[in-house]
Amino acid sequence: MTSPTPPYQLDLFVNRIDELSIVNQQIQQIAQAHVQTSSVEPIINFWGVRGIGKTWLLYHLYDLYSYGSVTSSAPATATYPTLALLYSFSGQTTAPLLEHITSQLADNTIRQMASALTADEQNQLAHASATGNIDDLVVALLSLSQRFVPLILLDNTEQVSQADWGVIEPRLIEPLALSGQILIIVAGQRPIRFRRFEVRRRCLIPEKSHVRAFDLQYTRRQVSQRAPKISADVVFLHSMGNPHLTDILAQLMFKQVGGALVQPNVISVLRQGEAEMLADIPTNVVLEGVATDLRNILYHLAPLRQYRVEALRLMCQFLSAALSDSYCLRVLQTLGSYSEVVRWDRNLRAYTTDTTVRRIINQRQILEDPRAYATQHRRAHDMYQDWASQSPMVSEDFIVEMMFHLGSVFQATGDSNQLQVAASSVRNLANTHLTPTRLAHYRSMMLLDNEIINLFPSSLRYLL
Repeated sequence: MTSPTPPYQLDLFVNRIDELSIVNQQIQQIAQAHVQTSSVEPIINFWGVRGIGKTWLLYHLYDLYSYGSVTSSAPATATYPTLALLYSFSGQTTAPLLEHITSQLADNTIRQMASALTADEQNQLAHASATGNIDDLVVALLSLSQRFVPLILLDNTEQVSQADWGVIEPRLIEPLALSGQILIIVAGQRPIRFRRFEVRRRCLIPEKSHVRAFDLQYTRRQVSQRAPKISADVVFLHSMGNPHLTDILAQLMFKQVGGALVQPNVISVLRQGEAEMLADIPTNVVLEGVATDLRNILYHLAPLRQYRVEALRLMCQFLSAALSDSYCLRVLQTLGSYSEVVRWDRNLRAYTTDTTVRRIINQRQILEDPRAYATQHRRAHDMYQDWASQSPMVSEDFIVEMMFHLGSVFQATGDSNQLQVAASSVRNLANTHLTPTRLAHYRSMMLLDNEIINLFPSSLRYLL
């Protein structure tokens, strides 16, 4: 089991500028228009892998937008101030769940709004609190939305069963969303597949609400607040910007080395047992709940940024000499059920592993056996090269991935001469086999692919 999410602390909250901007924008539109408009998207579904910071984000929103909050930076006008109600599904076993949500949200509203409630609202909320009657709660919130901008914050939605969600969505979320005057923010490890059409069309598209890892700059800020003597660059190497992982590793390293400044070889200076524990923590956190056999497959797929049946068969030859299409498809569909880790990308028309998870696994693989890591990336490069040679029209996508895998080999071996020769060959393939249109697209793709750029030494980036 992994460490629980630490309690939210305002002074330790870092980043989330993009997510806060999304929320601010919707509140502004509701506060200014205060009618249902096509520009308002009153449902935001923040999602991301374990430890990425969703819970802290919702607690921060609660802190900012609760009625009368002294820390509020809410953009709503004085005419339409905000109120925020927070409910977490984590560990909730109370049945029926909808009644428990109703009582909790009603209690929260009464405590927060007390003197601002009308007599009717007080009666409705008191009845909702006592009986769990969702209709009373909805009527009271809709009444309050005439004078305030309410935010309904629902956390840990991945723990809600489909049966319970089938009741919550039409009874709570849909009537509030239809008003266009209440902002509903849900957070979980995967995007919610809303069933109701009117709910789906009022939800911000998932691509805009994906909560991602911190970059090195914000990881440094986070570590400086938690364990100031620890090298944030070292922590980032293992956490890849996952805030919960960063917190665990920084504090553990600080404890193990007695507060001394940690150098990049921190793992090697610790006792062997501690080093193994530190090496295991990142993958155990992000892959908690994933079955052992599937973890093994994920490890072998981790060198790939995208994959389908053919790629799984090649990279997972250790399973069997001949894997059938139906078996590979079942494996991919099972992995896709852990959609916070693996999901189908409609644009790529392929499965992808979450970028942060993939990089964490890659770092573990490099530490364990850099030669095996390089071999896996050479295998992937050769796979794309074979596909390119067999295709009557070479795809620029294949060539981009060939460059990625060459850069990953260099990351493990540090052999710049080998990289220069191989990358020159791939570049020549692009220049001679791509049509002018595809070549232009390839070059634009390379310019925007920071992951590949960062894998290549600056002296060889001219080959990209």
